[in-house]
Amino acid sequence: MWGQVAFFYHDVSDFITKLAPGPTSMNINIGKVELYGVELNTEFYPLEDLTLKLAYTYNHATDESDNKVTDIVAYTPEHKLDFGINYTVPQIRTRIDLNGLLLGETYGQVPTPSNPTLQATKTAEYFVMNTRVSQKFLKNYEVYVALNNILDRNYESEVGFPGRGRTVFGGLTARF
Repeated sequence: MWGQVAFFYHDVSDFITKLAPGPTSMNINIGKVELYGVELNTEFYPLEDLTLKLAYTYNHATDESDNKVTDIVAYTPEHKLDFGINYTVPQIRTRIDLNGLLLGETYGQVPTPSNPTLQATKTAEYFVMNTRVSQKFLKNYEVYVALNNILDRNYESEVGFPGRGRTVFGGLTARF
């Protein structure tokens, strides 16, 4: 088992973010932003081929610009929790990965100096779980199948735009 605690502080003078949610949104420089927080990570190995992972991030972001309309910084969630379970089946060496993500509320648009009456909007927190099964063969090849959003949750990763539903895909990887 191992664990890690990391503190961070960023004083950004030219912070670039989206102007509003959506695929056609423009990026803008909102100016000075202060970000600080803590990251906690751990991995636990209860069995030879089993790994349990857990990570938490607290991120406090504040708009410190001279011409700010609000302290809120868009697209910077305050809380994020990740977990993972990785298991390799003995003898056949098939790897099974199960990963989850819990993301806290995120503002998608906030008032700006050019549009100070813009209504602040935010997404609700959401949880998504994904899995991947892979099998190595020969020396340099791996075949895999993955299932994202296993529970087919309805969520918004950006305000007004639904997240992806359940998705199944597969592939072949070659490494030389």
